Amino acid sequence: MCRARVIPIVIMVVMLVAKKILSRYFAIYHHLADTFLEKMQGMTTLKVYQNDSAAEQELAEESELFRQITMKVLTMQLLSTVVMAYGGAACGIVIALNNALNNLRQGQVSRQGAIILILLAASYFLPMRQLGSYFHIGMKASDHIFAFLDLPEKAAGQTSLPKKWP
Repeated sequence: MCRARVIPIVIMVVMLVAKKILSRYFAIYHHLADTFLEKMQGMTTLKVYQNDSAAEQELAEESELFRQITMKVLTMQLLSTVVMAYGGAACGIVIALNNALNNLRQGQVSRQGAIILILLAASYFLPMRQLGSYFHIGMKASDHIFAFLDLPEKAAGQTSLPKKWP
C-alpha cells in the first residue's frame, strides 16, 4: 500500500511546477495585454512620429514570448495528465495485481475475483487523477479571483446636490 502514497507525492510535485509556470504565464499575459492596449491607444501618435514599425516589432516580440510560454503550459498540462493517468493506472494495477495474487495463493479469492480486482484497479485512482487535472487551471484562476476581491475599494465620497437646482 506504500506505493499508493507515491501518487499524491507526484501530484504535489506536478502542482509546484504548474504553479511556477502558470504564475510566469499570467505575468507575461498581463504585460502583453498592457502593451497592446498602450500601443492601440497611442496609435495616432505612433503614426505621426513614424514609430509604428518599432511598436509593431515590440508587440511581435512580446507575442512570440507569450506563444512560447503558452506552449510550455500546454506541454506541462499534457505531460502531467499523462503521468497522472497512466502512472496512476499502472500503480493501481500493480497494487491490485500484487494483492489479488496474494489473496489467490491464500485461497481468499477465486480466479474470477482476482481478475475483476485487477480490471477495476485503474478506476481506484480516478479521483486523484481528476483532482490533479483540475488543479492546473482552477488554482490559478482562484488566485486571480481572490486577488481581485482583496483589492481595496475606493472610498465613496458623498456628493450633495447644490441647493439651487436649475
